[in-house]
This record gives sequence, structure tokens and C-alpha cells, in this order.
Amino acid sequence: MRRNFLILPSGYLAFSEKRPFVPLGGFYANWPAIIEENKEEMRIYDLFPCGPNPYTAGYPWKDEVEQMVKKWLEFCSRAGVTALRLMLRNMDLVGEVDEVQLKAVKHFLALARQYNIYVDVVLFEDFDKPPYVDGEILEKIVLPKYEGKDLSRLPYYRRRFIVEKRLAKDKYSDPDVIACQKEYLRKLIPQLANEPNIFCYELENEMVNPPLAWINEMTSLIKELDPSRPVLADPLISDYKTPVAWREAQIDIFSYHPYNDGYPYADYGAVIYTKSKWASLIGKPRFTGEGGINQNRWQADVKKVPPEEAVRGVRDQIWLTLTNGECGAFLWAPELKGEVREFGKAKEVLARLDLAHLKRKKPNVGLIMPDKNVEELCMRWSWFMLSRGIDFDFLQLPSKEYRFSFGTDNPPSERLLLPETPFKPSEGYQLAYLLSDDGKQALIYLRNVAGGIKDFGDGRSCYLRAVQPADAKIGLNLQGDYKAYVYDLNEGKWIMDRPILGKGELFLAKQSTHDFVVVLGRI
Repeated sequence: MRRNFLILPSGYLAFSEKRPFVPLGGFYANWPAIIEENKEEMRIYDLFPCGPNPYTAGYPWKDEVEQMVKKWLEFCSRAGVTALRLMLRNMDLVGEVDEVQLKAVKHFLALARQYNIYVDVVLFEDFDKPPYVDGEILEKIVLPKYEGKDLSRLPYYRRRFIVEKRLAKDKYSDPDVIACQKEYLRKLIPQLANEPNIFCYELENEMVNPPLAWINEMTSLIKELDPSRPVLADPLISDYKTPVAWREAQIDIFSYHPYNDGYPYADYGAVIYTKSKWASLIGKPRFTGEGGINQNRWQADVKKVPPEEAVRGVRDQIWLTLTNGECGAFLWAPELKGEVREFGKAKEVLARLDLAHLKRKKPNVGLIMPDKNVEELCMRWSWFMLSRGIDFDFLQLPSKEYRFSFGTDNPPSERLLLPETPFKPSEGYQLAYLLSDDGKQALIYLRNVAGGIKDFGDGRSCYLRAVQPADAKIGLNLQGDYKAYVYDLNEGKWIMDRPILGKGELFLAKQSTHDFVVVLGRI
């Protein structure tokens, strides 16, 4: 029942028949949300716990657990979510697979399949949680599984941990750990390979300085065991250096987690836009693996931002990355139903595009990153370019592939002479766009920033865009005529469907605080 997943020349994922698939949602499938009627906030249930906390739900699940998971999946499906992210917690019992938990995982996959939801399965434990480096997890989680078993026949690299209880200093370079990890994969992957709604394997959550050799060795083995699915990996850090360091990784998809609280000169969304531009330096298909405003403010003493701001943050994360050519968008565990519904809006809009043939047109502008104060200057330039609707790429070095290429050693100036853009936002709005290489398709995100950047934090700052009424318009500078489809993201519905001239102005709304997405198709 195996199903193949491809990466198209356009950079998007697709099923074996080359029908595009956009992973939208992600979240943390280990924590299904408890859905309550007439309540916007959602509580979580720790179904597959991590750390020294054993899995206790067993298999089969109790009826109340079964119904809760089904209700969560049904809500996700109805909201338009296409994919979830499931981490296999404490699955590796030092080269052995936790068969009881695996049965529960496969049951979860079967339930998700009923709702047409696909899953990114994270194979390895993260940070210092593996039993190879954590004595408490070895004692509480792993060793009880070996009670009453003959341990004399275990290979030496497994006896070291299970019998001798000698931990490793590093989980990526210790040869005994690697041998156990490979044995674990050889037992696990064949049991997952025939699950048709696994769309990719992820190595590990938020990898901390993993050697390229380890990444490539594990990726190679996974592909040998199941060549039908791509392999994804994500680093802990999502700065401008990381993607370049990962260029030689043999992974298929790069993911990053753009958590931030914004800055006075670049709001939360502009920071994500900057990180998306940095991520593109890897030269591989990519999308956000986590994120969220309040998800970054989980500490008990940190004030959350209001629900409408949290939802607007999800919206920015989705559209400011999709318009930069990313092939999907994931969030961390949602706290509000409205956060989940933003992904359904994206699914509805993207259905208007021919993604199989939408290859991003290289922009005219390349911004050469400075040697000093890189992060602040890059983010200032991102805010500046969004306000003018100018697409660009960040560059490490000057490149003749761009018509305009200049340095960013200083903050942007209002006196700067800029090239024409195909799409120009009206006053009070910012614009990001994805234009196809052949000019036949475009995806435009128009977001309201009329109130500037405001600190919504209390004790710990959180700089977000503030909305105020402004006319929502787009100046057009294209060749030919187009059909315009306009989607109001606040209302969650299409509000316009009409032919337009390639040159002129597209008026969306008068004195609005709403955000919009526009799809253009050449007539």
C-alpha cells in the first residue's frame, strides 16, 4: 500500500501521479487538542510524551482517548489542514523498537488517513533525550522493557548501554550509538514504509550542531530502506549562516523554526520573511516546521498577545513564506481554533494555482548581506522592501544573475532609487509576491501595517504590526491581461473574480483593516 512522494522541478511536493501536495498545518500531533464547542481556546492532551515520562495510553486506546483523537483530526480536516507532524518519542529502545507504542502510532496514522491528512514522522529523539546520553531515560524508559530477557546475545554496542549502562558523550559521533541507531532504523522503517499517508521522514527535531557525516549517513540508510519518501531535517538555529552550512546535506527538504518577538524596526512577520530569505540560501525545497507568536511565549511569567494578534501572526508566517516560494507551512501546537483555520484558507487559495508549473521568477534585486550587524540590517531591509512591494534575494556575494545588486552595509534610505516592481502596495499596506518564471501566474499577499509597529508585550516585548483603516490597492505593472481572484483573509472568503489589465490598479477595499491574498492567472 506504499505511496510515493516526489519533488517536482517547480520545487513543490507531489504524489506519484505528479499531483501537487502542499503540507499545511504541522502542529505537534503528539498533543491532540481537546475540542470544546463554543470555545476558541484549545487544551492539549499529551498522548505520546517525551523525556522520562513513559507512554501509558497502550494499545488499543481507551474509548475516551480514541474519540478525543478522532474529534481533533476531524476538526483539522474540516479546517483545511493537510498535514501533521508526529514525533516518535522514546521509540528507540537502544536499537529496539517500542512495539506497543508503534502499534498506537500506526493506528494514529490510520485515523489520520480517514480524514485525508498526511504525516511528517520524526524518527529520532532530540537534544539530550536519547537513552544513549540520558541515564534517567535509560533507567526509567528503556531498561524496564528488557526485564526477564536474555541479554547475553545482544551485540556489544547494545550491551554497553543496557548491561554496562555506560553512556555516550555525543549521540552523533559515538560509533556504538550510531550502530544502535542504524539497528533501530532497520527495524522501524520497514514497518512504516507501507503507511501510505506518511509524506516524509524527519531526522530529528531542532538538531544541535549535527555533523554533516551523521546527517548523510542516516539519510542514506533511510532512503535505502524506503526510497519512496523524501527526508526532511531542521536545525535549532535559523540564522543566515545555517542554510549555507547545510548545502551539502543529502536531505530533500529543509525546515526551520522562525520563532521571534519582532523588533521595533521589523515586526514579527518581517522577521519571518527575513528568515525565509535566509533559508532559501540552502537551494532546496523548504518550509517552516514550527512557529507562532504565543507559542514562543510559553513561559508562565510571559504575557500572551491577544487572540486576534496571534491569528494574524499565523497568517504572516504562512503567506510571507509561501510568497517566497516555500512548498508548505507548519506551526507549533495551536492554542486557538482560529490559528488552525488559517491553514484552511491557504489550502483554498493555493487550489487556484497550477503549482506543478509555478517556478518562482528570480527577482531583479539581490541584496548583498553586510559583514557586520547582519541580522538587524537584513531585517530593516526586509521591512523596507515589503513596504514597496519589491521582491529580492539575500546574497553572500555580488551576482550578475540580478539586474540590480547592491550592499546593505547601511540601513535603507528613502532617497534610494529602486527598480520598478510588478506589484506596488497602497499606503498603509505591505506586499509580498510570488511570480511564476513564465509570468502566467502570481500569488500576492497584501497585509495592513497602517498602524506601524507596536509593542504588544508586557514585561517581555513583542513587536507586531498594528492595523488601521487604509485603502487596499495594488498597482500593477505586468504585460498582458489577467484574471484576478481576491480572497479576504479576515472574512475567509473570495470577494472578487474578474478580468483585469496587466497595467493599472486593482482596488480591493476602501478604508479596510483586512489582509488579502490575490491570485492572478494570465488570460
